[in-house]
Amino acid sequence: MKNCPVCGSSNFGHINKNPDFSGLDVVECKHCHFFYTQVEDGQNFYDYYKEEYRTERGEKASPQYITKMNFRAEAQKNFIFEFEPDIYGKKILEIGCGCGSLLKIFENYGCDLTGYEPDEKMFQKARSRLPKAALYNDIFRPGNLPDESFDMVLLSHVLEHVEDLHLYLQDFQRILKPGGVLFIEVPQESRAKVKAVLKYRTGLGHLWFFSSKNLKRLLKQYFPKLKIECYGMPLGMYMGQWFNTKMYRLFKLLRVRGGGTLAEQFSKKCKKGIYLRCCCRKEFC
Repeated sequence: MKNCPVCGSSNFGHINKNPDFSGLDVVECKHCHFFYTQVEDGQNFYDYYKEEYRTERGEKASPQYITKMNFRAEAQKNFIFEFEPDIYGKKILEIGCGCGSLLKIFENYGCDLTGYEPDEKMFQKARSRLPKAALYNDIFRPGNLPDESFDMVLLSHVLEHVEDLHLYLQDFQRILKPGGVLFIEVPQESRAKVKAVLKYRTGLGHLWFFSSKNLKRLLKQYFPKLKIECYGMPLGMYMGQWFNTKMYRLFKLLRVRGGGTLAEQFSKKCKKGIYLRCCCRKEFC
């Protein structure tokens, strides 16, 4: 790939090497300022995401991790339901379902659930939580599912990892029923953040670095009707990641100098928009 996947421009400048994919350059489009990895046509990273990704990130299906994911899933559910309140009995696909937190919420609404998760341990945890769902311990590959077979497709922190944005978005459009909904959540990136990540971080496995403007421009090529917003990490995600629920309750009770509880003060630091989430609707024929 040489041209920008968002605007198609071939005018770009080199930023750095991608630390997770040795030898691949990260560039900035000079036209739309999208940061992206120069992935070769036909290149895939199935083995990396199936065997190395979770290990490099140090992610395990621990009680603390599951609590964190449950808080994230609850925030995502609220956003999705604002866009599409008619959820009961829908057929839903999640790509990269992790430990199953988001699908677990939809199970409570009588939905027919399908999920793909390449990591073995995360898959086993999702399987134990969702015994009736059709779950696959594999990478989702475009072209393997029937046309117009799902009412909703969910991708939570997945789109930044796929090797071909247009191939996947075309397939999501194909497998969604008319009027169906695509939900996407990704990290929100800035130029300073991208440069810092490429210099100091490994294990993220990101190929694409989205701003709100670039994500919206990309998705509108396939889904003209969409809602997009940036938001901060819910307080409970921090608490769930580092503390047990008793400590979280204590944070909500302790008062600090200057007014408010410790949880309220800490929450102010969590509200900066670090994620982008979007719901798109497939047009009716």
